[in-house]
Amino acid sequence: MNTETPDTPPSTLHLLSCLRHEPAKDKAARLHEISPSDWPFILTEADRHEVAPLLYFAVKPHARNLSISLDLMTAMRRKYLIAVARNLHLFQELSSLLNEFNRERIPVVLLKGAHLAGEVYDDMGLRNMCDIDLLVRRADLMRVEQLLLSRGADPEDRQRVIGSDNKHFGYQLAESGLRVEIHWALVTGDSCKIEWEETESRLRHIAINSVPALALCPEDLLLHLCLHAAGHLNALHVRMLCDMVAVGQKYGTELDWPGLVARAEIWGASRAAYVMLRLARERLGAPLAADWIEALRTEDMEEEVVSSVAGRFFNAPHLAPPDLSIGMARFRTARGLKARMKYLATRVFVSPEIMAFKYGAPSHSWRILLFYPARLMDLWRRHGRFLGQTMFGGRKTQAAANRISKKSQDTDKLRDWLLSRVS
Repeated sequence: MNTETPDTPPSTLHLLSCLRHEPAKDKAARLHEISPSDWPFILTEADRHEVAPLLYFAVKPHARNLSISLDLMTAMRRKYLIAVARNLHLFQELSSLLNEFNRERIPVVLLKGAHLAGEVYDDMGLRNMCDIDLLVRRADLMRVEQLLLSRGADPEDRQRVIGSDNKHFGYQLAESGLRVEIHWALVTGDSCKIEWEETESRLRHIAINSVPALALCPEDLLLHLCLHAAGHLNALHVRMLCDMVAVGQKYGTELDWPGLVARAEIWGASRAAYVMLRLARERLGAPLAADWIEALRTEDMEEEVVSSVAGRFFNAPHLAPPDLSIGMARFRTARGLKARMKYLATRVFVSPEIMAFKYGAPSHSWRILLFYPARLMDLWRRHGRFLGQTMFGGRKTQAAANRISKKSQDTDKLRDWLLSRVS
């Protein structure tokens, strides 16, 4: 089986070669095939895919024998050192936060970057982080909020209400500006809702700067990474697959594959796990068992699905006009004035729960109705100047709108299918 895509640019193919998990001798042979003129484009791709520190780590042992300039190696090293400095700062803030949670006897699970950089990767500088994600019990949310507010944290949502389509609240710490996401669920959706209790019996004890914390077991971590990637098909980065490679390197021999496959079925994650883990293995050499990945394959899985997801990871992004968002594209491609007005109405008259998040009025109060005119004005301020261009733009605008709208609709269908339970 082949997951290569014909539209993948050479710079991305070279980047995948650099990052591939393989013996040093094979790595050296691959790197020698790269010409001097290719390296600047590879570094640009590494930045786009958020893996510049990993590129430096992969290339450094072979640099003396490669046709790569000293200036470029210096630039790679600088990006790595910046990641180290940023993560040191983030982990210092995280340690302080964990100490307070521990004093209040509030158990906390580290998710995604905090877990990966702090425990899974051999070097914390290899995994870029921009915020901290924590999982807590739903019953502890009020206590967590009180603790964060006492530290001067600024909530991102004015009215924090647990709804059917949200799974976390965001806060920005006052002094450091650090963004913290407090999750009460790993996944929320029609097919499955995975909260603390589903993972509790398998949680592991770890430490960040000697401060005790909790983390998902390796199998749950892999499944969460797969589900997270499947939920972000509009913003896939090679870094997501590199995370799966790192989990395989760290825990490969101790992974409970029968348990992972069974849990994937329970969680409705079989499709997402099969596609993501297969891509990680085939394109980056992830040390993950091929036969067990194949055991995740559902009867309705087609190669076209794998190729579609691979294309979203590796193909060059289509450049669209800067003022043509997905929403504007869907508005432009709606057929007729009635369809366009209907689409605008769905954007203005969103659910009371969403209005509560944005404007702070109680979602079950009649007063929420008073904020819809404010929402209309907000949308006009943000998008009004582009509306005329979108409605009356020429053929290039129409072609871009058609492409963006179709891709968005295809992405929505693919994401829903990957995250749905197999019937």
